[in-house]
Amino acid sequence: MKQLSLETINIRYPPQNWLHLYTDGSLISREQGAGAGVTCCLFSLYRSLGYGTTSFDGEIVAISESLRNILCHINKFKNVVILSDSKAAILSIVSKHTPSSQTAEITKTHSQLISLNKRIVFQWIPSHCGILGNENADALAKKVSTATYRPVTKSTYYSVKRFIKSTYLDFNKQNLITQSQGKKWNSLHHNPQLIPDLPRNSSVAAFRLATGHDCLAKHLHRIGIYQSPNCPLCNSNQEMDSEHLKICASVAEHNIFEKYWSARGGHFGCQKKAAIVAACPLLQPNFCCGVYTPHGVFCSLLPESTNP
Repeated sequence: MKQLSLETINIRYPPQNWLHLYTDGSLISREQGAGAGVTCCLFSLYRSLGYGTTSFDGEIVAISESLRNILCHINKFKNVVILSDSKAAILSIVSKHTPSSQTAEITKTHSQLISLNKRIVFQWIPSHCGILGNENADALAKKVSTATYRPVTKSTYYSVKRFIKSTYLDFNKQNLITQSQGKKWNSLHHNPQLIPDLPRNSSVAAFRLATGHDCLAKHLHRIGIYQSPNCPLCNSNQEMDSEHLKICASVAEHNIFEKYWSARGGHFGCQKKAAIVAACPLLQPNFCCGVYTPHGVFCSLLPESTNP
């Protein structure tokens, strides 16, 4: 990736004809806020944005500061390429829809440079792949962690939206981690790959088996629906859960997901529905519900008196 990126930069924007200007933004923490870093052969700078700002704000401010500062070196270049690792920032700047005050300032400075017969190009580059200019800009953006001055920055509508969304997602994630302590599905936080990217039937089975909410006998017994946690398909008198499913002699399928749907359907499915009816007498006079077969077919289960 690094080699390909450098080749692209040097072929499209040869250093003898173009000023390479690297920009980057970085979020240190919510308390410290984001930082912006800019570096090129003419100057380097960094800026702290203050509390409540996001990494996107850092990217936008870095580009804005780079354009403002090259105005001070107007006679030292003809063409400028701004190399940023943020596609969102670049797309926001070139978009003509609902520009923010930040992007409007960039557009104004860009137009000013164009009127001075300067050529300005925005180029995306991959981040953290060893491109020296990008790494230096990133290091400058992170320097805000040592800054003693924390400015109060006026947040844009889009920044507030991102900040609220980020805060909510972090809170929700922490809340789930707390609630999952000691539970079977706690491992999903640390290893999401437990749910494979497979066809829906297999992914659903994997999720249910991983969380223990699988509607097998042990689960149904735990929530008061089934009378016994033991496997109704074999005579082993073992509790029916995901571990038992692997060795159950009455389920012939080799794949664990096929075993699951086989156990859920057929004889076990009918017994489960019968147990629900027995536990809920009000359902018995007009009982009509369904059982999912291993292949997802929905079969109606009717009282004997109403069957045609």
